[in-house]
Amino acid sequence: MTSLDSKAVEVDNIRFETLVPERELIVPKKRQSGNIPVQIGIRITNNTLTPLRFSFYASLTPEIIGADRKVLHVGYYSDWSTEPLESDFPLVLPGEYVTFFPYAKLLWLRDQFRLLMGAGDGGFWFFDDLKLGTYQIRFRYQEDIEWGQRTFDGEELIEQRLLERVWLGQVDTSFVEFYLIQP
Repeated sequence: MTSLDSKAVEVDNIRFETLVPERELIVPKKRQSGNIPVQIGIRITNNTLTPLRFSFYASLTPEIIGADRKVLHVGYYSDWSTEPLESDFPLVLPGEYVTFFPYAKLLWLRDQFRLLMGAGDGGFWFFDDLKLGTYQIRFRYQEDIEWGQRTFDGEELIEQRLLERVWLGQVDTSFVEFYLIQP
């Protein structure tokens, strides 16, 4: 999907777009082993005059609406978490953009078909009991913490510095339609 055929949301001269390059996602037969990787992501374009960083560390929450126009319940699971790294906050120059596709896959778990998406902090967002049909997805981008980068020598903290120019704010991207279909 190109930015020309999407509905972007612009806040503070920053453009946010939901990306779903393949709109038809094939559901494997029930109990078929394996996972199906999918690309669902976001593009952020910096239309300001200032270089800015954008957070992909636990700042994106997916929201899905089913064919019945009801919001699907989203769950979160983590049995460990990671420290934020400077690479989780890419610097985007004026007029440039960053595209981010979190780890995402479709799979059967027990008797439920599930969409699993990485949250960026070691955890996962998940949507259970998906069926064949039409869905819409968007992201809530929310960052309200000024993050820092810490350096350790073993267990001892030897340096801590604040990451400059991290854009702080909240925005909901526009919904993009996708379809779960049989092969």
